[in-house]
Amino acid sequence: MWYVMQVQTGNEEMIIKLCEQVINTKKYERIFLPKCVTLKKRRGEWKELIQTLFPGYIFIDTDENRITDIIRACYAIPEVTKVLRSAENFTPIHELEQTYLREMMDDEDIVRPSVGYQVGEHVEILSGPLRYGHAKICYVDRHKRVAEIEVELFGRYTKAKVALEVIGKTTEENLREEKLKQEQQRDITKQQEQQQFQKNMESWKAGDTVQITSGTFEGIEGTFVSVDTKRQEVKAKIQLFERETEVVLGVEEVVVVG
Repeated sequence: MWYVMQVQTGNEEMIIKLCEQVINTKKYERIFLPKCVTLKKRRGEWKELIQTLFPGYIFIDTDENRITDIIRACYAIPEVTKVLRSAENFTPIHELEQTYLREMMDDEDIVRPSVGYQVGEHVEILSGPLRYGHAKICYVDRHKRVAEIEVELFGRYTKAKVALEVIGKTTEENLREEKLKQEQQRDITKQQEQQQFQKNMESWKAGDTVQITSGTFEGIEGTFVSVDTKRQEVKAKIQLFERETEVVLGVEEVVVVG
């Protein structure tokens, strides 16, 4: 679950490091700062800059049994203002909010630029995190290549600015054709990736060290047991609650590291 801590704006990165120093590492999965790419024109060229998506807020991935100890430790840091809560309880952001933020951000917690066309009076997103439709686009500045979005977060509608490149104007019919081409290309790419992955899996051997890259056990290393290519599942043994446990994972959740 993701809890949100309000902190001094502009010092979010420093405060995360301080939190990591005062909190027992067993109390949380990670502390992170959602960011976004913005596009700035300098000397005639567009440059990508990384900025904080929600200034003044950092996120803590933990659970309800550990959050109280975390807050108690963090309140020793003057720059920490408060943790968002409901009545007397510290509450995580809604599961749906966590899902769409996770979908919008990449593995580095960054919202990358989106690309779209202007169709009549509105902008249709072709690619990038805004294509999921979780955020309402309030305003688009084509010259600055930025979109002001509104997402339901922190118990209210929250605005943020992200990169959006509107590459031209088109009609509904042309847009449908373009989307179809992109879907076909994604299908081809996915099929190629699956074929390559299956080829790689054939070289995996029992006892190989694997790392879990996503899901419930993200970040944990274990030992490869077997793979079911038909069901796209991997069996691995990991240390869980101080004992070796066999778990079943999706093939996309695991990489062999040695």
